[in-house]
Amino acid sequence: MKKFFLVAFLLVIKIGAFAQTSIDAEIDGLLTLEQYQTIIDNYANKDVETYSARSIYYIGFSYYMLEDDDNCLKYMDLTIEKDPTNPAAYFIKASTYNYMNRFDDAIPCF
Repeated sequence: MKKFFLVAFLLVIKIGAFAQTSIDAEIDGLLTLEQYQTIIDNYANKDVETYSARSIYYIGFSYYMLEDDDNCLKYMDLTIEKDPTNPAAYFIKASTYNYMNRFDDAIPCF
């Protein structure tokens, strides 16, 4: 009986990992095609806390490319919260502050 629960538990974990990898791959493919609005329409504001830092970064980058500064900053903050070692998120956040003429906020991010 214990083996059954162990196998069931491992199966649930594996399915969750596969779903995350699938989302990463879908967003990555759309990013390659420069389908920024499609990324936002399909993935922004939907269970974002369950996404990987990479997927959250790509959503924020899509906002960056569409010049939606407030949402870009929101998603870059979420990316940094999930993975504080991601230098690209800091750079995009700083660049966004720079475009907004908020230079004092940009400096620490650079």
